[in-house]
Amino acid sequence: MDNNMKCPFCGEEIQADATECNHCGKSLLDSQPSVIAEAYNAASKVKDPSRKNGVGMTGFIFSLISLGLSWLPGFNIILWILAIVFSSVGLSRRPKGYACAGLIISSGVIVLIVVFSFLLVELMNKYLL
Repeated sequence: MDNNMKCPFCGEEIQADATECNHCGKSLLDSQPSVIAEAYNAASKVKDPSRKNGVGMTGFIFSLISLGLSWLPGFNIILWILAIVFSSVGLSRRPKGYACAGLIISSGVIVLIVVFSFLLVELMNKYLL
């Protein structure tokens, strides 16, 4: 049987009958149960660095590609829509960093698409008509 538990304050492994954590030095005797429970919950919510948001990252990559191809009419709209969809879905998952960045870049890309489309129409009217 395992005689270890996690410290409710720092989350480190300590002996179950310990009166004080030998990692953080907090006393386990004079703590109220609610304080210990809150500290334990906070220690258990430590971010897992191996967790990734593949959908958000895909939206971010599509937004970067659509940014690079924003001068290309037609094809960039498809990439922009994919970037918006993947980034929006990625916002429902954690971590949200790439999904947020994808939405921000996609917002700028739609402005570029409109500007380049307008310029393309103006150039066509000026030189081809």
